Parts: sequence; C-alpha cells; structure tokens
Amino acid sequence: MVAADLRERAPTGRSRSVTFQARAAYRYTYEGREYTSYRITGNRLGGSDNLGDWQKDTAARLEAASAAGTPITVYVNPA
Repeated sequence: MVAADLRERAPTGRSRSVTFQARAAYRYTYEGREYTSYRITGNRLGGSDNLGDWQKDTAARLEAASAAGTPITVYVNPA
C-alpha cells in the first residue's frame, strides 16, 4: 500500500449532497512484474457517493493498512 485517503466532494450541478470517495494507490506483483493501481472497486469509473458507510469504512481500512505497512488483498484479471 502506497497511500490511502477519503475525499469529500462538495455538491456540484443539481446535486445538493456532499459525497465521499475512498481512494488508494498500491503496488502489486503479478507473474514477476510490478504494477501500480488506483482502483479499489470493480467499477472502472470509480466514483463517489453518500449511500451508507462503504466509502468511509473502506478508506479507514486502507488508511490503517497503509500506516501499519500491512498487505492488502487485490484481485487481478489476467486478461
């Protein structure tokens, strides 16, 4: 884990709600090659929301892993 944080996004356009986005940068090795990634969900677009606590909980777990130097599990699509 390189870095993790929680971004708070101010309302924009027609939206009147603050949204949150968990973010992370991490390195992993797959088949002998090192990669850096920023995706933490299966959604290619990423995004932010204010539905439930998933963004905040995920950011807290990733920040704790980053601070402690604890490895995280990542899933790789070999294609």
